[in-house]
Amino acid sequence: MTARITATVPDYVANGIKRLSIRQGREPSNTAAFILEQAVIKAIESNIIPSEELVSSQLLTDIDLIAKKQGVDSADVIFFLLSRAIAQGIGREDIPTQ
Repeated sequence: MTARITATVPDYVANGIKRLSIRQGREPSNTAAFILEQAVIKAIESNIIPSEELVSSQLLTDIDLIAKKQGVDSADVIFFLLSRAIAQGIGREDIPTQ
């Protein structure tokens, strides 16, 4: 199961996603989804959010948990995770080609 989310990000994040997408031959939305998923996995592994089996259908639930814990909107969590992922270089070699 998959869910659709919408996030507004700064230009540098959007441009980074677009550049990675071109390099990987993927759609920007697929690149953003992959980067976001990787960031949530790292947050779980770092115990930022409760450790539990991560499945793709839980991604939005996990984001909502982070948002509630931090007292912010889910879109803010998405922006933060995408920004951190790009800053850490996630996606350059990590994104599998289709």
